[in-house]
Amino acid sequence: MDHKEKEVYLEFPVLNISNEIWLAFIQEMRTWSEADVYAISFFVDFDIDEQIAYEEQLHGITLNADQRNAVKSILSNKCSLLVGSGGTGKTFTLKIILNILERMYDNFDSKLVALSGKASKVMAESTDREASTIHRLLGFSIGGFKFNKNNPMSVDFLVVDEVSMCDYSLLNALLSAIPDRTRVLFVGDACQLQSCAGLSNTIYDLSRMPNINFVQLNIVMRQALASGILSTCNDIRVDKNPFKNVPHIHFFFYSSNKGHFIF
Repeated sequence: MDHKEKEVYLEFPVLNISNEIWLAFIQEMRTWSEADVYAISFFVDFDIDEQIAYEEQLHGITLNADQRNAVKSILSNKCSLLVGSGGTGKTFTLKIILNILERMYDNFDSKLVALSGKASKVMAESTDREASTIHRLLGFSIGGFKFNKNNPMSVDFLVVDEVSMCDYSLLNALLSAIPDRTRVLFVGDACQLQSCAGLSNTIYDLSRMPNINFVQLNIVMRQALASGILSTCNDIRVDKNPFKNVPHIHFFFYSSNKGHFIF
């Protein structure tokens, strides 16, 4: 992904974050992502195109160009950031990746987490796999986390969903508690809510780290386009008038001398 395609994030505000918290997170990311304990071939010792074709035939599906490139890119890198608006198929892409990894490696240990219980429940239902909150995975209790730098958990592939809502302190604790061999996938929407637990601009910073593979889904799936709410939101976020020449049953546009409103 070249720099021009990343410029979509330049409009994000740079928040006033404690230097101590931010630097600790950056250092942990750098230390972990640069660790070369296992060769990168850990993820590419099979034909990815062949496995994608198998998934498509098995489930009667067809990945679009964005999704196909995302699967190949994420499987070939230790750490990736997958972003996309609603309806682009982030969870669908994740499920394909998990299917391939679990089929290709015996006893493959993947862990799926999100900040909130609701988000983890949605991810579990969408991927047909167990998912939990970050705090639960880390074994939170009074006094701190069970898993940490001195007592890391066992995990081959860690997926962090809704990463924009995670603050640096929590991500720092999470990365400190995984082995150097672990591969990580951060998933999120650049226009989603930012952290409400602490001042962090997570996706903005992750997208600019040189050791993180940046992947963006731009094609909205046909099923998602049928949703009036989703298509309207996607039009608004790219500064497109969703009401121009198109009747709408989900929203009403009201214009007044005080501005324009959508209901």
